[in-house]
Amino acid sequence: MKIAVAKGDGIGPEIMDAVLRIFNANNTPLEYEMVDMGKWVFDKGFNNGMTPEARQTIENLGLLLRVLWKRLKEKV
Repeated sequence: MKIAVAKGDGIGPEIMDAVLRIFNANNTPLEYEMVDMGKWVFDKGFNNGMTPEARQTIENLGLLLRVLWKRLKEKV
């Protein structure tokens, strides 16, 4: 099965690389197509944070793996 993969920015690339290494070490039957998504894409003028090519790839493949990292505020 082929899936779209977005590494994003910030710590996303490091986390995604680790996830893909785990998948590969376990012989997960996946093929990856990298897509451009993230703040850096938004900063280039793409208001949804992804390139048109990325959107088309995601729509064609029907599955996107991405890192979503959100710092949770500690409640005191």
